[in-house]
Amino acid sequence: MFIGGIAVIAHGVPRQTRDIDATVWGPAIRPEQLIATLGKAKIGLRPDYSAEIAKRSQVLLMRHEPTDIDLDIAFSWFPFEREAMDSAVEIKFKGVPICIARPEDLILFKATAWRNRDRDDIERLLTLHGHTIDAERVLDLVRQISQALEEPQRAVIIERMIGEARELSSPPPPSRAAASPPPRRPRSRRRSPRR
Repeated sequence: MFIGGIAVIAHGVPRQTRDIDATVWGPAIRPEQLIATLGKAKIGLRPDYSAEIAKRSQVLLMRHEPTDIDLDIAFSWFPFEREAMDSAVEIKFKGVPICIARPEDLILFKATAWRNRDRDDIERLLTLHGHTIDAERVLDLVRQISQALEEPQRAVIIERMIGEARELSSPPPPSRAAASPPPRRPRSRRRSPRR
């Protein structure tokens, strides 16, 4: 499942990306298996990187040799990541069918990575899709992530972002013109007969 810039772009956020970020379910595949499979598509390990490092870090750093495009593949183990994979959306991207995370799941992955680009992506995803996400689920999981990483400020910032996105997407209050009573029709004056 794609979780980086490609997925963000596919969900309507205008931006560029120089690499590909994806995730696989950790219990289902070993790094050596994935390396062998990707090797058939001319995707190999980056220099100074090995299967042993991948086992320790739970991330495979690969490169598509013909195009020199980097591919980062994270091994996922947490229940929210499994749920994200089960809820992935299949789309056609440049004519190729791919699975991408839903906007609310992308927000969770981005809240874990938490680079400047990730925070920008979160804001833009909330602006575009804030009305469709389960904000309570997102906040609950971000609080858990923040607690595990001992960075409670992440949850505070995400909660603020969700609040701001809700304000932007809520219908505007009625205008004064709509709230005021309709104007009175002027009374027709009866002319008194001339004397």
